[in-house]
Amino acid sequence: MIKIRNLKKQDIPSAEYICLITAARKIKDTPNKALRTLLMYNRCYTRTQKSSCFVAEDENGKVVGYILCAESLVKYLKGFFGTELQEIFKISFTSGIVSFFEAVSPAAFSVKYPAHLHIDILPEYQGQKVGNPPASLLEGGFLNLGPAKHEKVAIYAVNQRISNVCRIAGAALQRSNS
Repeated sequence: MIKIRNLKKQDIPSAEYICLITAARKIKDTPNKALRTLLMYNRCYTRTQKSSCFVAEDENGKVVGYILCAESLVKYLKGFFGTELQEIFKISFTSGIVSFFEAVSPAAFSVKYPAHLHIDILPEYQGQKVGNPPASLLEGGFLNLGPAKHEKVAIYAVNQRISNVCRIAGAALQRSNS
């Protein structure tokens, strides 16, 4: 049985492992790319958005997935620009510029879908019982992620073992498996 709970400090290494194990090979195939991936998709949330970060834990207490959220793109960017982007620029100027534009690119979605999130699940827990989100969370094909719904989305995503949630700010769009 999967249990959803708030992220704790001791979960951060597991969340970082899951981030890297589930990332596309081309964004983790060198130490610098792996570090950029952690800074871009994981560490800002676990450092600045602790109240809206959740982990999925199996019956043995193993962290098998997470949903890392910021209630708004503005909150995410404030934290990201404050620390993580500076660290990415230390990797390379090009990485910093690319990361800046990637971070601000969801702005078009951010008014209607303010939450900014990442969901990742260990491969062995993916692809089982993927279904449609509950109607209460759907809005125009997107999951509606108002602040009160973060935990509902985390519970749904992990319990359904969704492996195909798009990473876009403000919304998670589930693609059909058909």
